Amino acid sequence: MTTISDPVRFLLGGWDVTEFLNLLADMVTIISLVILVGLFSMQQFGTARVGFMFAPIFLLWFVSIGLIGIYNIINHDKSIFHAFSPLHIVCFWVVYPCLLLAYLGQAAYLLNHPENAGNPFYKSIPGKLFPLDHSL
Repeated sequence: MTTISDPVRFLLGGWDVTEFLNLLADMVTIISLVILVGLFSMQQFGTARVGFMFAPIFLLWFVSIGLIGIYNIINHDKSIFHAFSPLHIVCFWVVYPCLLLAYLGQAAYLLNHPENAGNPFYKSIPGKLFPLDHSL
């Protein structure tokens, strides 16, 4: 079965994948600063345009964490749904359900893996979805 890391290894050729991942981890701060500077420099065009440009990113993020939450609930502990009131979902129909699924998924994961309580978000992501560096 091919994973995402196989094409990465092929593209990198002679490079050590670990060195590449360390370089990528070091660049997170720089990339974040570039995004923030770009975001603040775009404010002059109005919040509607900024929102229009960032909406797909936020949608992708919330859908991703929602799906990871569903995966963790299904694979770890379905009884976690007893911990919330469904009436609150009516008020927040996109963000809240995704966050709720992500948190419930992390809680379900922690019921089976309490040793990862220090960093449940990254530890609960299945290796198939987060193959590059699962040591976060």
